[in-house]
Amino acid sequence: MKTILATTSTFAEESPDLVDRITRAGFRLIRNPFGRKLTQTEVTGLLAEHHPSGLLAGLEPLGAEVLQPAAAQLRVISRIGVGWDNVDREAAARLGITVFRTPDAVTPAVVELTVAFFLALARHLSHHDRLLRQGKWQRRMGFQIRGKRLGLVGCGRIGKGVAKAMQALGASVMAFDPWVDAETMKGIGITPVENIEALIASSDLLSLHASGGSEKGPILTADRLRLALPHLLLVNTARGGLIDETALLQAIAEKRIAGAGLDVFAEEPYTGPLRERDEVILTPHIGSYSAEARRAMEEEAVDNLLTALTAA
Repeated sequence: MKTILATTSTFAEESPDLVDRITRAGFRLIRNPFGRKLTQTEVTGLLAEHHPSGLLAGLEPLGAEVLQPAAAQLRVISRIGVGWDNVDREAAARLGITVFRTPDAVTPAVVELTVAFFLALARHLSHHDRLLRQGKWQRRMGFQIRGKRLGLVGCGRIGKGVAKAMQALGASVMAFDPWVDAETMKGIGITPVENIEALIASSDLLSLHASGGSEKGPILTADRLRLALPHLLLVNTARGGLIDETALLQAIAEKRIAGAGLDVFAEEPYTGPLRERDEVILTPHIGSYSAEARRAMEEEAVDNLLTALTAA
């Protein structure tokens, strides 16, 4: 019997029927035995032990050095998630391994989290919660989203969804995205901006929805953060590494921006000094972590995997 390996840490917790679907299709399912993100050594070991023909992948590193030894059996990688930065797609193509992802399923959940960050930051929700739990009835003046200028770095599925939601709250929206046609943006009420520097300098709210980070270097560098308005609220629910975290810490400490909401980090789990800043809200990479999104992603990933394997 051929094997499918699920390396994502929580596969089928919200959709146990998918296990039956895989077995009915004639495959043996092996799940991640560690219950967490796998290291390169661990995923390499599991691939060597179980020789799967299909991989339901999470965020574990799947570089050429991992894929090459498994290539004799491994035919398909189906990512449960919107991105595939952790997969060496050039190596996969060279080895004859097909790679899929689930770009649509996660969109509503990430849009909602992004908007939640802006609302919580604008009204200092976490700060007020902490004070009240300490027995302090103190209030910090907040502001409304209505009338503010939202800048989007990236205007794909999630960026467009955030734009629509924030427009409904009364914000005007601008975006920088060299891959999206300006007329397309204008057609949904988004003002295109020619460069990221101009976008940063004119935004009250700034939301990141770009790919990349880490290897390419941060998009929000120290120099670019110096362009920000002092009341700027920054949110990143896209990729860790898009922001120079040291420069962000300095900008907040010097009150050159007002606050930030971060769901992703250059290194995860995050243990850095931004945890000590009251102006920052931090969450442990929960953008897609809703029951509905998780089920939709897993269903799409299994669809992709079984379709490809049974067609081979």
